[in-house]
This record gives sequence, structure tokens and C-alpha cells, in this order.
Amino acid sequence: MKRLLALLFLLPALGLAQSTTIQTSTVQAGPVTGGTSTGPTSVSNSDGTLTISPTTGAVVASLNLSHANTWTAFQTYTNSDIALLGSSTGFTTFTSANASATNYTITFPAITDTVATLTATQTLTNKTLTSPILTTPTLGVATATTINKVTITQPATGATLTIPDGVTLNAGAGGTLGSNAFTSTAYAPLASPALTGTPTAPTATVGTNTTQIATTAFVLANGGGSTTHTSQVFTSGSSATYTTPANVKWLRVRFVGGGGGSGGTGTGGQTAGSAGGNTIFNSINAAGGNGGAVGGGSRAGGAGGTGGSGTANVRIPGQAGGNATGGSSTVSVGGAGGSSILGTGAPAQIEGSSSSTLAGIAGSNYGAGASGGTGNLVAFDAGAGGGGGEYVELYIQSPSATYTYTVGAAGAAGSVGTGGAAGAAGSAGLIIVEEFY
Repeated sequence: MKRLLALLFLLPALGLAQSTTIQTSTVQAGPVTGGTSTGPTSVSNSDGTLTISPTTGAVVASLNLSHANTWTAFQTYTNSDIALLGSSTGFTTFTSANASATNYTITFPAITDTVATLTATQTLTNKTLTSPILTTPTLGVATATTINKVTITQPATGATLTIPDGVTLNAGAGGTLGSNAFTSTAYAPLASPALTGTPTAPTATVGTNTTQIATTAFVLANGGGSTTHTSQVFTSGSSATYTTPANVKWLRVRFVGGGGGSGGTGTGGQTAGSAGGNTIFNSINAAGGNGGAVGGGSRAGGAGGTGGSGTANVRIPGQAGGNATGGSSTVSVGGAGGSSILGTGAPAQIEGSSSSTLAGIAGSNYGAGASGGTGNLVAFDAGAGGGGGEYVELYIQSPSATYTYTVGAAGAAGSVGTGGAAGAAGSAGLIIVEEFY
């Protein structure tokens, strides 16, 4: 029996047996070289566990990494000795840059998070970054309460957003910078700015009278710097031509329509006054005043000229003529003529005689209405006054060489009726052209 046991132990060493089973384990012996065995090449165990003795000190072993292996205790590996194979033939080596005596721990995320390389584009969701340094980041789309989804919260001591030199802060089309939201020592404030250099502003239209800033060009165009100022006055003309003098920078044209005539009086055959003619300069019209009504009719004064065509800088309607009185046992009053900006309407005629009448009075100056004639106290009413002509002003920058114009004629007088008095004619229109060099 003792000889049999000794033989079993000597067989692996002599290379005479290929395997020996001890209890439930199988040891695969290596080949014999020079009479010496290289030791077991594999060990198998039915319960899947293997204990290599001694349990302390250095143990040299080689594992088949094509199988799953599990470590239940802390393992230490030499730096750069752990490598993960890639999907092809390449691999990734784990290398620690820790050169100190302090130990650190890398905690891998759970669930489906991914450890991303910092050289690639990163997407961070619900992450808190403490004092990060971002180089040319793309921060997404702006919302109503953030700047590109990055909210700048003001701390208790105030907040400063620094924009480096050479960098443009673009609010975008339609962007709004709130009240008192921007303060800079490099720019003038809105209140009482102290401008330096040569500031510019839009030049207002000639004749503008508002709180708009007046540039030097505006002042010169309005005659503020002109050394020469001439004018031409036209009291008549139909489709006539005005020629702009040489070197004229701008024109101010003032004109008025013709005044309306007053109505005549009588017991029959009397007529109303006629309307004054429109005054026209460069197709811009100043309407003439309307004629006064006849005595014995409505006795209404003629309406003042208004609503002329074309765009003008200034338009002022003419004054309406006065109404006439009806028959009275004490006095007869013809309607007064309406006035214009450039002319005075004729005064009302008053007659207190039972047998006499007074003719109307023509309007004075330009564009004025005539006063109506009176009736006698027994037989008929007085005539109404004519209306005044409309007044217009034009400011023409960079004038053309010529313009066409027409001066509105005076409204004709109403004719006298039987036993009555005639009305009177209004006054003709007028054009004044002021030339600034």
C-alpha cells in the first residue's frame, strides 16, 4: 500500500502520467523537460472556484481573459497595465496622472450615463458647473428671460457683464435694451448729453416748426445763413411761368385764392356774388372764397375758401362772408366780406333810410370778400358778403428751373335788381415767391 501511494506522487514529476485527480479537482500537468516537470498547465474544479496558496505574499498566476473573472477584494495594478480592447484591434490604456501620496477615487455613473471624452463635443443636461472657463461655447436659443438660455443673476453686491475690447454685443433685430440697463463712460447719457467731435442728425424739411433738432443744413435752408434774400410778387397771370433765379437754394411761396363777390339787392333781377378763382403754384391750389347770396333769398354769406388740392406745408381757410339782415322798419345791413391772411374783408353796409340803398364795398388787399349791398326799409332785404380766399405756404428745397402759376381772379359782384343796390367784387389772389441764396 505504501509503495502504491509513492508511485502516484512520482508519476507527475517523471512525466509518466498526463493528469491526476485529487478529490474533485483536476490538475493538468505540463511536459517534462530535462527530466523536470514545468508544473501544472491547468486546474479545474467542479464548483468553479480556485484558491491559490499561499494566501499572503506574491503569487504569480495567469488567467484566461476570454472567460468572465470576478474580483471580490481590492486589487492593485501597475500604472498603465489595464487596457480595454476596442471594437477593432485597438485598445484604450488606463493611465493615472496622480504623482502624489494621496489616493483618489473615480466614480463611474449609473444607469445609461456615458463617460465622455473632453476633446469631443459635450452635451450637458441639468449639470452644475462651478466657475467654468468656456472657450467659444454655443449656448443655444434665447428665451424671454435669458440670454441664449444663460440667465445672469444679479448678486447682492451687483453684477457686471464684461465685454472685451474688439467684441460686439449684438442684441439682434428687434432686441430691446431695458431702461437704465446700459451704462458706459464711453457714451453720452440720454439726459443732457455732452457731445464731442462732429455729431450729426437728420435734416428736417424746410419750414419745420417742432422740437426736432435743427442741423446747420436746416438753418441755412431756412435763410438763417443767407446773405441775400429776394422776392417776386404776382398779382395776375394765368398758366404763366415763374423762373427760378440762379444760385437759389430754396423757395418759400405764399399765396391766396381770390375773394368772393357780394350779393346784389332789389325787388327782382338781382344776382348773387360769384366765387373767387383758385390760385395755383406748381399744381398746388389755394381755393377762392364763395360769393354771397342775394337779398330776398337765403341772405347767407359766402363760405371761405378751403380744401385746395395738393400737399402744402401750411393751409389756412378763408373767413366766411357775413349774413345779410332781412327787411326791417329801422335798419338794413349788408353782410360783411370775409377776410384772408393777406386781405381784409369789406365792412358791412348799414342803411337806415326807407328810400335809399347802399352798394356793396369791394374787398381790400388780396383774397378778401366784398360786403353786400343794403336794401331799403320798405321793399327788400340786404345782400350777403363774399368769403375770403384760402392761404397756402410751400417750402421748396432744391427748386426746379421753372414753375407754372395762376393767380385767382376776384369774385364778381352780384348785379343790382329793380330799385336795389349792386353787390361788390372781392379782391384778387396773390403769389409771393421768396428766394434764398
